[in-house]
Amino acid sequence: MALSATGAPAGVNVSFSPSSVTSGGSSTMTVTSSTSTTPGTYTIAVNGTGSSSSASGTYGLTIAAPTSGGSCVTGQQLKSTGFESGSTSWTATSGVVGKYTGSSAPHSGVYDAWLDGYGTSHTDSAAQTVSIPSGCTNVAVSFWLRVNTSETTTSAAYDTFKVTLATPPWARSPT
Repeated sequence: MALSATGAPAGVNVSFSPSSVTSGGSSTMTVTSSTSTTPGTYTIAVNGTGSSSSASGTYGLTIAAPTSGGSCVTGQQLKSTGFESGSTSWTATSGVVGKYTGSSAPHSGVYDAWLDGYGTSHTDSAAQTVSIPSGCTNVAVSFWLRVNTSETTTSAAYDTFKVTLATPPWARSPT
């Protein structure tokens, strides 16, 4: 399946590595934002299109207003981005981070995060608090993601995954 994304605002780049996958394959999606991106909440549609099947999902992206000027490139801010070490850097719903095998085996390491996949309506979550150094306006956030779904182009899209980057309410400047 060839992977693509639409709906990213000006100044936001969405890339995939690799840019296409086969059944059961995986890709890393990286979202970067520049200082020229207008703060707000956006919906990015991610699509996988192949000759016999397709998959899609929507991702919520929140761009917060910078709290100070200047710029720096801080690199990857998330810890244990693939959950491989079983790190406690993530706050997750019960049973999300574990040692899974088969089609849900980790990208590398021993642990991974299994979000939903129960065949019923269910919501799981994983969150991590990151501190961006003062004055930094260019940061990178990337993660490894594999989606296994039974959905087809003729069924409703029930499997969704949202990524939200935001300044917590208690740290925002009054408007």
